[in-house]
Amino acid sequence: MKLSFLLLLFLTAQVALYGSDLEALRDVYEHYKDWEGRDRDQVERDFLDWLEANPKSPLKAEIYYRLGSMYSTNLNHHREEGDSELAEHYYRMAWKEFDGKYNSMSFAVLSWLAVGAKDRTDFRLEYLGKETQYCEGGMSAEDVFGIRAIQGVIDGRPVPLEDWERERIGSFHVENLKKEYERLVIFIIEDSTLEELRQIAAMFPQTKAGLRARQAVQEHDVKQTLSVVDSLDLSEVDGLAAPTKGREEIPPVAPPMIDRSGGTDEPKRNSGAVAFWAGILGFFSLVMTLVGFRVYRRRR
Repeated sequence: MKLSFLLLLFLTAQVALYGSDLEALRDVYEHYKDWEGRDRDQVERDFLDWLEANPKSPLKAEIYYRLGSMYSTNLNHHREEGDSELAEHYYRMAWKEFDGKYNSMSFAVLSWLAVGAKDRTDFRLEYLGKETQYCEGGMSAEDVFGIRAIQGVIDGRPVPLEDWERERIGSFHVENLKKEYERLVIFIIEDSTLEELRQIAAMFPQTKAGLRARQAVQEHDVKQTLSVVDSLDLSEVDGLAAPTKGREEIPPVAPPMIDRSGGTDEPKRNSGAVAFWAGILGFFSLVMTLVGFRVYRRRR
């Protein structure tokens, strides 16, 4: 009798915490998991009807998450198609209900919104702001078990785990989360607009995401500068280019000879005399060379 009383007390507490008619929730959840035979429209109506009857249930966030996944990541691709508008609608509601609490579902919700939402920028910034929590020891293995899920509730009790099992499972989830976070950061940086990259670099100057964004902005600016330089017509700078078509070509003019003796810039007027005496000197040099050559041969 004591055992029956404890069971009744437990069930009463379950109903008070998670909502009435958990058997109905079990039926909907099982229908949701039936990839081969489920009717998504019916699953959606049944989930929403249950929430209408249990508006304060802490399972609301997960139900919205399940509805969003049913139209995005949890698809039977042989017979179902995604619907990004419905997925975004339910993921937004799920994110609001999770209210910053961590578990694998809330992480999946924020990850999807950071990539698939129409006004994704705010979600991207919020996602990238989780680096400390997700990758630098801000989250422990115990956080993985922080929220009871539908499956555990409808089963009536959490699966009993030894301490070492909880630590191992929790650590496994945490490590996977870090890898997933870093993978999505790379995608976000590659997929972001220049304006989004500037925002990320400004908001997170010391994080890996912020450094990646700053590097991407710098690379863009360098390419832009090189593109502008390449587009300039440098052919006419400093008169290096040949005259363009339609312009009169001006022949080069030789500079005048300058009289250095008087320190003036007046051209020499006796250039003919200079040429005469230069010729005489050249002839005299030639004669002396020939005389020297003959003397050299005689001595030999």
